[in-house]
Amino acid sequence: MRCTDQARADAVPLMHVGTVTKIRVHVEGVPTGQKPTVHFEVSGAARLRDGAPRADAPVKNGIAEVTIQGVTAGQLVVRYQVQMPMLDQQGGY
Repeated sequence: MRCTDQARADAVPLMHVGTVTKIRVHVEGVPTGQKPTVHFEVSGAARLRDGAPRADAPVKNGIAEVTIQGVTAGQLVVRYQVQMPMLDQQGGY
C-alpha cells in the first residue's frame, strides 16, 4: 500500500457523553481506477459507534466517514491515514 497526504478532515462539533456524530475525511487527487480506504483510530472521549477503537472506511465520491459516540468527558483524539493500493504495470493490484 502507498499512502497519500491529500486529505483533510471536517471539524468535529462539540460532543457530550452519548452524542453521535460523523468523522468525515475528504480525499483529493485519487487517480482513476484507485480504490483508497481511510484507516481511522479513535480514542479519548469517544469511540466508534460499534465500540471499536479503529476501523477502515472506503472512499466514496471523495469522502470516507465513520460514526463516533461520546463516551466520557475529556479530549477526543482522532487519527486517520489514507491508503491506496499500488497498481502494477498492467493495471492490476
